Amino acid sequence: MPPKRDEAVNDWAELRRTLVAMQENFQTMLQNSIQELTDTVLHQREQDRVAQEADVEEDNPFAANFPRRRRGGGNRVVEQDDRRWETGFKLDIPEFHGGVRGEELFDWLVAVEEVLEFKEVPEDRKVPLVATKFRGKAAAWWM
Repeated sequence: MPPKRDEAVNDWAELRRTLVAMQENFQTMLQNSIQELTDTVLHQREQDRVAQEADVEEDNPFAANFPRRRRGGGNRVVEQDDRRWETGFKLDIPEFHGGVRGEELFDWLVAVEEVLEFKEVPEDRKVPLVATKFRGKAAAWWM
């Protein structure tokens, strides 16, 4: 009878070694897969960035060739270049005279929202800016 017990212990030990080896192989495979996926994503992002830069340059062949710095403090140059076209438009908030028609008010509100969004007006300055465009009854009501 004693040999059966030794066989059972050996079977459990062999099963344990097999499971440990499988776990180690699985961990190695998982780490390799994660590394490959990370490399693939980073490579794809770089390709997308290069393609996007090429598209932007091809879209406007008449654009000025300013140096585009991407890292560190160079973002300011890119932001100024990106906003240059926005400052070239004269865009103003329409005046509001306080009409009695709801449709008139609604149209004015939509126009104001579009201008504020386009000009990226900070939240704390929107109300004072819009209040400067009240005329007539609207200005009297506001005061």
